Amino acid sequence: MNAVIAGRFDSALVIAVARELAGHLSEPPALGAGIAYCYGNRLEMAKVDFKNPSWPDGIAELKTDLALICLNQPGQDRPLLHRGRSRSWSLDITGPVPQLPADVPSPATASWTRPSFSNRPEDRFFAHLVECFDPHDPVGSIEACRVKDSSPPRFFFLAPDALVLDSGSVPEPELLFGRAQMVRVVSPVRLESVIGAEWEPVSPLTVLALTRFRHSLA
Repeated sequence: MNAVIAGRFDSALVIAVARELAGHLSEPPALGAGIAYCYGNRLEMAKVDFKNPSWPDGIAELKTDLALICLNQPGQDRPLLHRGRSRSWSLDITGPVPQLPADVPSPATASWTRPSFSNRPEDRFFAHLVECFDPHDPVGSIEACRVKDSSPPRFFFLAPDALVLDSGSVPEPELLFGRAQMVRVVSPVRLESVIGAEWEPVSPLTVLALTRFRHSLA
């Protein structure tokens, strides 16, 4: 389970959303969360352990305008994070990873990464997204890199410029887009911690981008 928060907010909202999402997972319960977030022109990662009673202290000073919160159940370590020479990216994917054509470069040869990365399917798909992504056309570039003749997975792709959601062909859980004053949220549940939000469903096969600007959110 994951959620995106974008706009003007503080760490208290990140903590509240993580707690609320965790309350919806019971079997098995969430053990913690990985939080990928933008800080200036960088992309950073924070991880919290829900078994530690003081876990909110670890992100109490977090400052960002765009955050991807991923709950981790046993055996999970989400979201993925890859650092390039001058930029970083994060990815969280739901559903089977599509089989990429043979001409798509592996992470071992892609220009954006280190040669030591594995050739796991999710790494190859991650490399594919990074190579395709255009910050000047986030929606169009992600739509163009869908693999033909496959069922698109659901994923959240975070770059320092924007977050792009492809709702894919995954029917469950439903995704919701929430609008509140100065804040936008994507979540599988209506979040009471986002006060005053108006919610609408995100249809399957929708690509949605939340783009960062200095004083506004598109």
